[in-house]
Amino acid sequence: MCRLENTERMVDGDSSDSSAIRRSNGGENGREERDPAQRVESAAESTAIEFLDCARVRVTGEWADVVLGATFEAEDGETGTVVDSVGAVEGERTIDAAAAFDLPSDGTVLESVELFETGPGMPGLGAEHVENPSLEACHAEQFGDETDATEGVEFLDCETVRVTRPAGDAMLSVLWWDENGWVGTITEPVGSVADDRTISATEAFGEFAHGPIVTGVELFEGDTPLMPGGGDVFVSNPETDDCLESVREAAAEPDELESVDLD
Repeated sequence: MCRLENTERMVDGDSSDSSAIRRSNGGENGREERDPAQRVESAAESTAIEFLDCARVRVTGEWADVVLGATFEAEDGETGTVVDSVGAVEGERTIDAAAAFDLPSDGTVLESVELFETGPGMPGLGAEHVENPSLEACHAEQFGDETDATEGVEFLDCETVRVTRPAGDAMLSVLWWDENGWVGTITEPVGSVADDRTISATEAFGEFAHGPIVTGVELFEGDTPLMPGGGDVFVSNPETDDCLESVREAAAEPDELESVDLD
């Protein structure tokens, strides 16, 4: 596996410290309730981030730091990832991930963009963190239809996933609502997988008022830094929309739950 690693982004250089990658402020159970006025997490919500194509993004506004996450295909055919800063934005800036990280123009996919009001930015803690809404299409275009990427990951229900491939660590992306109807998110590692492991979000993170929904699973090899978007394999839950609907149907007051736009 060919990789570019940015160990300076770790807490004290220790990739095992999950506080370096939490979207959390240390609230109950290490979770942070999402306030839409303070943090943006989808392309539909963001007025500052516009994905122009598979490798380029336009960022507008005043931002002290921007961190990009990108996947690329090296000359030897292996896939690598990079998560690193590309500097500040004052007004408007178009950023090409391939050019910013000196990667091949063909075979580079911009996975995510994170914006910070103060710098330097710590991945996972930005004011805005938006994934490329055309990620699957870009992967197919740049790398071919890698159907084997999802092998070994099976979503058993909305909150449970089974992993049957070895991984140094697995990271869950989880969506939930508190008792007031506010959306919360978690992106945290839940430990290694030897051969076969079934992981429940409730068992890993505790009880939730509504939900939880596991929206994705990211797998890391033993030497891969634990940064969201920097894993060796990422698999999205194909039933996320149905899970959102089922949680709303189960709620006593469905209209009280904050809406979620994953496009």
